[in-house]
Amino acid sequence: MNTIEVRTAEWQTCNVLGVDVEFHREGSGQPLVLIDGSFGFRPDGPFIGDFARNFSVIAIRLPGFGDNALPGWINSTDDYAYLGLQLLKKLDVKRAILTGCSFGGWVAAEMAAMDASRLSGLVLVGAFGLKAGPYDRLDVPDIYSMSRSALECLLYRDPAHARFDQSRGDDNTLERMARGWETMALLSWDSFFHNPKLKYRVAGIDLPCLILRGESDGLVSRANADAFASLIKGAQSGEIANCGHLPLVEQPEEVGSRIMSFISSTKAWTGSRIDVRMVDTQ
Repeated sequence: MNTIEVRTAEWQTCNVLGVDVEFHREGSGQPLVLIDGSFGFRPDGPFIGDFARNFSVIAIRLPGFGDNALPGWINSTDDYAYLGLQLLKKLDVKRAILTGCSFGGWVAAEMAAMDASRLSGLVLVGAFGLKAGPYDRLDVPDIYSMSRSALECLLYRDPAHARFDQSRGDDNTLERMARGWETMALLSWDSFFHNPKLKYRVAGIDLPCLILRGESDGLVSRANADAFASLIKGAQSGEIANCGHLPLVEQPEEVGSRIMSFISSTKAWTGSRIDVRMVDTQ
């Protein structure tokens, strides 16, 4: 058994278009940019540490989901995508593997469709953004009208495994959670977790692409994941066993292994070799 690595996340800020964008940077080598949703991923977990052995990992916390409030001019995922691309430009990021999860997957897809000149690959994990079902039915359950316990059953295969006890959270953590929930509601409400234009935009993405979904995901259906895979030319796809909507929380090692294999086997990888060791958290 490997020794568990103890790590801490240090957040930096970069002012982009008058907005302070938070990011965590770790490791060296080819950039791997991670954009997460708002459901509990922690950059001090094993996933980032594993990838930092091979990459310069840049985990972005979008304004409205961290310590910084949502700027008044951002009211769509398009705006987030433009902000993210400007951040990559300011940090002089080139040939990055862009990885987006959940709501962050939607933003990542918008970014890759808007301008892929600084990217070499795209990974979407449980990504929102497309609609695969009938126009008069929601593809994503109405998470804003259900209880926290009901939502946890959709987020996790085993809700008890990752449940957050809010009564033990500090004020800053609870404030960030509330801010992120409010931000996601604001940006997802009108068309409810999809952009009707995105299906036309992602068809123009010309990058190696991997689409992943937790097999027990209660928010993003297999049909939604398949929609991304069918629209993006040459995209690979797969499911992660024993997890729900948050594979990076429930199965970080398996997700890491899938992404490592994908990167090393495509033109997304620009290094010489990959260290595939994963942290054993058992």
